[in-house]
Amino acid sequence: MSYIWQTIEKHRLEYVWDNNEFDSINECIYDAKKHGYDGYILVGEIEPFEPHVYVHGIMEEIEESAYKQCGLDDGQWEVDIKDGIADSLEERLTKYVIDWLKKTNQYPNFNKIVNVRKVKVE
Repeated sequence: MSYIWQTIEKHRLEYVWDNNEFDSINECIYDAKKHGYDGYILVGEIEPFEPHVYVHGIMEEIEESAYKQCGLDDGQWEVDIKDGIADSLEERLTKYVIDWLKKTNQYPNFNKIVNVRKVKVE
């Protein structure tokens, strides 16, 4: 697992994590000290972003398109997807989209920051 740090002040102004990647929280603290920061910093875990298809959102768009194109009344046609079926469909659609992104060299190569915590620099 990798970590990244950011000052609380900069995080409030812009949601950009532009420091280096580190192997531990202690390395983040050491780097913050080296750059003259004391008090508190934010430290987050780095995870690769993985695309995911949300089937309920897709179905809502299809319903809305049908209403607009066919003049249906609101609620006249609703797709009812049970959770088990939705999970299966999401897995299949997500796999298809990921395969397509990879095949077209468009698969994301960036990360997301999770489990952000406030850490004291001493």
